[in-house]
Amino acid sequence: MQRHQSPWQFYEELEELGSGFYGVVKKVRLIKNPEIIRAMKIIPEENILQGEGASLIDEIEILKNLEHPNIMKVYESFVDNHNYYIVSELCDQGHLLSKLEKIGKMDQIVVKFLMDQIFNAVAYLHSKNIMHGDLKLENVLLYTASKRGGKRFTLINQDFNKDESLTEDINKNFGNRKFSSKSKNYITDMMNYEVKLIDFGCSKYFVKKNKKRKLSGIIGTSIYCSPEVIDNLYDERCDEWSCGVLMYILLCGEPPFYGDSEEEIFEKVKKCDYSFSNPAFKKVSKNCKDLIRKLL
Repeated sequence: MQRHQSPWQFYEELEELGSGFYGVVKKVRLIKNPEIIRAMKIIPEENILQGEGASLIDEIEILKNLEHPNIMKVYESFVDNHNYYIVSELCDQGHLLSKLEKIGKMDQIVVKFLMDQIFNAVAYLHSKNIMHGDLKLENVLLYTASKRGGKRFTLINQDFNKDESLTEDINKNFGNRKFSSKSKNYITDMMNYEVKLIDFGCSKYFVKKNKKRKLSGIIGTSIYCSPEVIDNLYDERCDEWSCGVLMYILLCGEPPFYGDSEEEIFEKVKKCDYSFSNPAFKKVSKNCKDLIRKLL
């Protein structure tokens, strides 16, 4: 719910987690129940320019109606004379881009595990007639699964070393390929995380029955944009394109479409000019590459 009052009657600030052009994100504790730790995005009123305030309200309206284990849960929002405050789940492992920057690229078994959750979240959004519009590594947060409790949403077990079905899956897809202890540790770590989609500032409602009706207005980030978004006439399937780009980047550490300028990137996107020439794709299965082709 939204309250027209200060949140500091209910929450205690613990530390600052990050900041950007919009404002800051802080780690907070619920005063009535100190065991509950959440994240609070604080957006100064002066940062919300005319017209953008409505976008923020739309984002809150969309998020508060969503209930999915792989989508960031928003609990409540506040407005006072100075700021807007959005209180949400706290994801303790940061975003997927920061993980990828440390590793360089990810093994196919890990990408399968992550994309399983991302695809489920996107399918859920589309079933609610909602398009995300800005799927990218920075908008995929990671959360330690054991901290949430209860049954995990993904069917893939978190323990690489003990789970026989996962071992069979690896053997089936990779033959007799050997994993180093370092690789096993990284795979085990990644499979202890759950995915949470965030940032619904570009999200829009669409009408399923009216296939001829297209959305307009440039959205998203250039390297993840579909040709239809560039042409300013698109539908919810632009999320599927972004999933293809995201999957490609996870596997090799580079985007499928890149250039020295946004115009050069858009030119390659519209021509669908990409390849699997990166050496990392030598270890990627045909089925995996086929899925990327279909998404793009």
